[in-house]
Amino acid sequence: MKKANYIKKFKIKYVRKRVKDDILNKPVASSKQVYTLFKHMQDETKEKVVSIHLNTKLSILSYEVVSIGTIRTAQVYPIEVFRNAMLAGATSVIIVHNHPSGDCTPSNDDRKFAKKLFQVSKLLEIELEDFIIIGYNKYTSFKDERLIRDIEIEEKLKEDLERENAKLKRKINVLEKKNKNIKKTK
Repeated sequence: MKKANYIKKFKIKYVRKRVKDDILNKPVASSKQVYTLFKHMQDETKEKVVSIHLNTKLSILSYEVVSIGTIRTAQVYPIEVFRNAMLAGATSVIIVHNHPSGDCTPSNDDRKFAKKLFQVSKLLEIELEDFIIIGYNKYTSFKDERLIRDIEIEEKLKEDLERENAKLKRKINVLEKKNKNIKKTK
């Protein structure tokens, strides 16, 4: 008897959630606006990461919970953040996650993850608009604290340094060839 072969069929399902009318069809103007929408995450006992998908006018298209972790961490891969953003036609995303401890100070892991998301966002041409950490009755916005700008500057400097290193290597190669030619003529 021959074994049946199957292929997975891809299916997308959008679920509507009632929200206040005053947040619909208007741009996300501030991190405080996002904090107001997701402030309830301060009461979560586990870290939760949410990706908010925005259009070109920074209006919210959709959002999704991309990870629910433990009391200390949430394992998230960039593909989880950007997959549905691409399907939603988003041109930018805002990442929101909570710290169950109530302290919204960015950890080293938060900074590394934001940097990785920034790098992937550049490749996908989906801008990382903000990275917000929700604590108890407070929040930290990487955009407001200029941490996203710092990541952007660091990446630009890294690219410039790599370009300069490549130029230097080419110049060294040329000089080495000239040096060999000089030795041959002697």
